[in-house]
Amino acid sequence: MRHLKKKLKEKAFKANRFILLLVLLLLYPLYLTLKPQSSGPFYYLLIPKEAEKSIQTQVWMSAAQEEGVPLEILDYEEFVRPFGSSDTNARIILVPDEISKSAPAPLLSKLREYVQGGGKLVIVGDALSEDFNGRLSETLVIESFFHFPPLVGRVGDTIKSKSDSIRLTDEWLHALNIPPGRYSPSEWAAPSTQFRELCTYQSPLTPYPHSPTEAASKFKGTRILEASDGSLIAGISKLEKGQVLWVNLPLGYLKRRTDGLLLNSFLRWTSETWAGLPRLLSVPNGVGGMILNIHVDSNAALLGLEKMKKLNLFTEAGPFSIHVTAGPDARSEGDHLGFNLPENPTSQEWVRFWQKNGHEVGAHGGWIHDYFGAHLNEHETPEFDRFLELNRAAVEKITGKPVLEYSSPVGNHPAWVTGWLEAHGYNSYYFTGNSGMGPTQTYRDDVRTDHHAWAFPVSAYHQVASFEEASDNQVPGAEFGQWLEQLSQFASDSQQVRLFYFHPPGIHVYENALMAWVRYNHDLKARGKFKWYTMSAIADFLNARSQVSWKVHQTLKNREFEVVIEASERLKEMVWSFPHFSIKNVVVESGEADVREVGDQFQVQPKTNGKLVIRYEEAQGDYIK
Repeated sequence: MRHLKKKLKEKAFKANRFILLLVLLLLYPLYLTLKPQSSGPFYYLLIPKEAEKSIQTQVWMSAAQEEGVPLEILDYEEFVRPFGSSDTNARIILVPDEISKSAPAPLLSKLREYVQGGGKLVIVGDALSEDFNGRLSETLVIESFFHFPPLVGRVGDTIKSKSDSIRLTDEWLHALNIPPGRYSPSEWAAPSTQFRELCTYQSPLTPYPHSPTEAASKFKGTRILEASDGSLIAGISKLEKGQVLWVNLPLGYLKRRTDGLLLNSFLRWTSETWAGLPRLLSVPNGVGGMILNIHVDSNAALLGLEKMKKLNLFTEAGPFSIHVTAGPDARSEGDHLGFNLPENPTSQEWVRFWQKNGHEVGAHGGWIHDYFGAHLNEHETPEFDRFLELNRAAVEKITGKPVLEYSSPVGNHPAWVTGWLEAHGYNSYYFTGNSGMGPTQTYRDDVRTDHHAWAFPVSAYHQVASFEEASDNQVPGAEFGQWLEQLSQFASDSQQVRLFYFHPPGIHVYENALMAWVRYNHDLKARGKFKWYTMSAIADFLNARSQVSWKVHQTLKNREFEVVIEASERLKEMVWSFPHFSIKNVVVESGEADVREVGDQFQVQPKTNGKLVIRYEEAQGDYIK
């Protein structure tokens, strides 16, 4: 009897197991339908939850938007939680300076596990340097976990910081998208090496704050940047299947102090080249180009303008951004040396001529060029408000349209001026900070000054930026012209925009350089590789671009992904790039778009506004976790 009961129980168990299996099989398709897709973008900014709304976080997120990088915030708690979002889809994790200094044990353990499993980790500046009590860790993560050179100069709970110039090779200049003119041959490297030293506008030697380390030459990983004192500034270390990039610079701090080139450069390189992720390009239709910004300060510009007209510059090239100081005086009140737009028929005719030929006429400061540039300061006053308004009104009276562009006399642009410009409808301005960058939205001392206006940093050849400055520094015309051509080629190849400016009198010294550059750009344009842009046109495009929604999702198939794109305006001008080495089989799943191959990337450009879904497959490679 007991044996019979046992037999019946076994049969019941087998029957129940069969029924359960059958139910699971029947429910599996429903599970697949309801199972949430793994969201992208697979590039995470790892920060404490309380720092999500900080200005330090905002700096990184706005830089990602500028570069078209799919960056999202991941807080510490979500990262260490079992089966958190980073477990399955993180291609790269970045731990920023200033706000992610704490390094609790669970976080460090999870990060090490992530890297050992094949992940890519970026550690910036002082990130992960403090213990639970907010003191400098006795054993630093970068040294003990990831095998970077030990820091030197440690005194108790602090590490002595230094400021030195930094260098890199031609290979890394290209990889990090550093523009021509932002570097020069290194004066402290051996003559046989191909190192370049970073420089900036009006400063032949640019010191960068960093933590001194033991000699970078002893580092067994990949060296990217080094300091003049021999410290490692940026390098990549391997740990089992994964890699760690340490950038020994306060990148977030530097961007908030109008030196954002390296933050944007590393963000773009890590996303596009290191992790192989798609990117939204920052120029209309994916065509790079230049902005020629001409500053008309006074009546001294008239001879130069006539010469430029005879050379057909205004009718056969452009459009350009031409900015005028409109008052009757130039150096001081009553000198009668100004362009005098309200009363001088010749000046008025110039503005109409430019407008007829498609150029954008903007404001160059406030009414009296030299006085305005010399006396403007950080405090807004009725006098300078009046000068700005007089200049704006004079230009608008002739053009019959709102002024959208601005440039500051002698580069003097206090933060309050940006607020004034935005309040009066301007969308773009020339800027002497953030040297070497394309259009950016500026941070000044922990405040984001731009909301809908865009700063256009001046491009410089080492420490000079215009024909007049080049002449003062005795730069040969052929040398300066070669740099201009290199800058155009850079903008074309990198599918970005850069700005060059000068004053009309400069044409008398650098006519050959200017016209050779214009011909060079004409040839690029004929091949579909270049366009002239105005500041306001690019700013308008970038504001529309900022309204585009796009998200990456992993489908139910292994290594297959979807990009869901939505926008109600100007979507047809947007272009996404997908690196060849990491992505294949790019197809339009829904909506209408052109898919083309350009160089080493696939490009996707929508044909209509609305919603678009792009599907692609991830290729095999060491950029994948």
